[in-house]
Amino acid sequence: MAGGIVIPDGDRLEQLRFAVQGARHEAAQYQPTTPVIALDELLPLIDRLEERPVVHLCPLGHLALTTCCGKTPFELPHEDRLTLHPELATCGGAER
Repeated sequence: MAGGIVIPDGDRLEQLRFAVQGARHEAAQYQPTTPVIALDELLPLIDRLEERPVVHLCPLGHLALTTCCGKTPFELPHEDRLTLHPELATCGGAER
């Protein structure tokens, strides 16, 4: 497996969301201020984990364009990622 951040699958994200919502409910009953605010901030982060960034193949050698879709890294949206591993590319232009 290549290095990087491991993003939980949908079932684990749903379990995490359920646990945060349960903890939020419990915290609201006993300490209705700070813990609830912190837990409320977690829910949007969990939602963002479900949004998978597009992964492009890095330009190789002296080339300036990605080998998947022919764009420069500067043209890619900032949330997109680059990889040297073709099996990890998710770009629609990826030739695998």
